[in-house]
Amino acid sequence: HVERCWGKLQAMLGQMETDCRAYGTLDIAQLRGVGALSFIDLKMGQVGGQLPGLDPAYDWRIGRSRLAGWYAALAAEPLFREPLLPA
Repeated sequence: HVERCWGKLQAMLGQMETDCRAYGTLDIAQLRGVGALSFIDLKMGQVGGQLPGLDPAYDWRIGRSRLAGWYAALAAEPLFREPLLPA
């Protein structure tokens, strides 16, 4: 199961690397993309070492410079840094 899902994750990241050149105005798909990439960062360190075949130090940015740059620019925006609702 992990191998099958891992292959799908790699395919998705490859497609995002190709597509991010054409991303324009921020839309719901891009919001979900930022969320997915943030989730990978969060969870790989937590569960990567617990599942056979996964590396907890995995970095999806390696070999995906365009996607990494797109993500870094958006992740720095207040929309992604500040809570939407007051605490």
